[in-house]
Amino acid sequence: MLPANPKEKEWFANVIILRLYANAFSPLEEFLLLDLLSESLANEVNAVDTVDEFVSSNSVVSHMLTTYNTRKEGKTYVKNTFVSLFKDLLSVNEDFGGTMSQKGPNIPVLTKYCDMFFEKILETRDQLPYGYRYLCKQISRFVEARFEKKPDQLKFHLRALGYYVFYRFMGCVIIRPDQFGIVEEAIPEVAAFNLVALSKVLKSAFMLAEEKSGPFIGMNSWILSKHNTVRDYIKDVVDVPDAEEKLQVNKYAQLARKEKAAIIIPLKEICHLHALLLENKPELTSELGNNDPLSIILDEIGKLRRCPENNTTEIQLTLTNRFPPVLTTIDRKKNLKTDTINEAIKVLRKIPGFSGDTFLEIFVRMKLHCKKIGEDELANEVNQVIANLQNLAKYGLVSPKDGFNSFLKDISLEIQQRHTRRQEHLRELERLKVAINELEEAKKHMEQKNKDFQSYLKSLREMSQKNFKQKTKSFKYKELYKSRVIADSEIPQTQQGKVIFEITHCEAEKFSVKGKIKGIPAFSRNFELQLGDLLTAKENDQETFDTEKGLELHVNSTLFFLNMNFYKEKK
Repeated sequence: MLPANPKEKEWFANVIILRLYANAFSPLEEFLLLDLLSESLANEVNAVDTVDEFVSSNSVVSHMLTTYNTRKEGKTYVKNTFVSLFKDLLSVNEDFGGTMSQKGPNIPVLTKYCDMFFEKILETRDQLPYGYRYLCKQISRFVEARFEKKPDQLKFHLRALGYYVFYRFMGCVIIRPDQFGIVEEAIPEVAAFNLVALSKVLKSAFMLAEEKSGPFIGMNSWILSKHNTVRDYIKDVVDVPDAEEKLQVNKYAQLARKEKAAIIIPLKEICHLHALLLENKPELTSELGNNDPLSIILDEIGKLRRCPENNTTEIQLTLTNRFPPVLTTIDRKKNLKTDTINEAIKVLRKIPGFSGDTFLEIFVRMKLHCKKIGEDELANEVNQVIANLQNLAKYGLVSPKDGFNSFLKDISLEIQQRHTRRQEHLRELERLKVAINELEEAKKHMEQKNKDFQSYLKSLREMSQKNFKQKTKSFKYKELYKSRVIADSEIPQTQQGKVIFEITHCEAEKFSVKGKIKGIPAFSRNFELQLGDLLTAKENDQETFDTEKGLELHVNSTLFFLNMNFYKEKK
């Protein structure tokens, strides 16, 4: 959905991948990025009805995967793998792909280069970036889960993997080697057409397909001869450990970070992204409407700000999550199904020995028995399971057919999975223990740093106070306003030009400010200004500081002003 234009898709993918998660590799950044891409891929697979629909989707997610491979790890792989092959191929003046001449390909020469690239790809499978292999593994999982009940589609799941393993990475390298830094000079036209022909044939091989028509049908014998090798290659590519194990990080790793997450982004990219979000706001916020977090943020920002294309300003943004996760209605119903399974298992353990032709019949008999023997509380538990099933049936999450017999399969599956989950919970507990230990270490580190800082600050204050000499300077109102010290004032505009402020640096971190108008003793704007208060306001991202004497000061500008006029030593 967002965005529709191909150039916009590529730009959006670059912003997400390169701005949010940086160009360089770090385990935590990689883990978070792989988690984002995995979630996006899962949504993409679950939204299609066929494998071909997933493969042919020219979505933002597919562009994000391509962009992912243009980072450092991907570029290192392609340079080490393909540079010598491209050097050879680009020196060939013959149109062996046959696209320019329309005479058809030179099969022997095209086969030669297909063999060279194919063998090189196979040789370097272990050098493929881990992250991309993991994402291909996730694609395999998602496709198998999505089409497990559609064998006519499931048989094509290796085709989807071949498309992403080859075409969305190495296929892009072959067609656009300049984007990956393999070649710097302009690619000759005949070489560009040859690269397209090469990519098309290799794509058919890796997607376990064949040419149905067109100029490359003569390559089918070569393509078909590679299918078994490709199957083995793909299985090897996706045979990698999960991200938590490989990168030695997990969802708790963020807790022990000492610094706040931040990004550096050009101002014009913010404006462009703002425009894109505003344009697609109705579709992006359709489910929750005005309560959608994105809708709230866009309303707070207000109208679109334009930024000149030649603007090179970059700003640093601290990343914070203002909104707790909100469950949709269907998510809440799925949670209800899980709770109902758990309650049904508890009831079956408390009241064993009942039988019947259907699940519903068994529970109705349990309910009647409990009421008969006066176990009203237990009867209510049984009744709650029945009521929940009827509620879940409205949302299609359970089938009422045959008295909810299919729900027995859900219970059986849950019992089987509990052992697996118990093992995962134990591993999760170990991860939590590690995270808690890291937090304890981080706490001790910060406490020591704070202690050292306070000690250092105390020594500086003592030294500053020892060498301190009181200093007084006078400034006109207009001078302070022009220097952006004064942000707002209750002083009438007619009197502002007559006001003189006498600022006395009376202690190392304290200033006495007296505002007066010559000849008018009744007028005064006197207050004390503590340097610590201004620094606290800056730390809390306050733009202005209220003196409570009819004056508001710009925090950053006031600190700069005091530094230049009272703290900076003349050389």
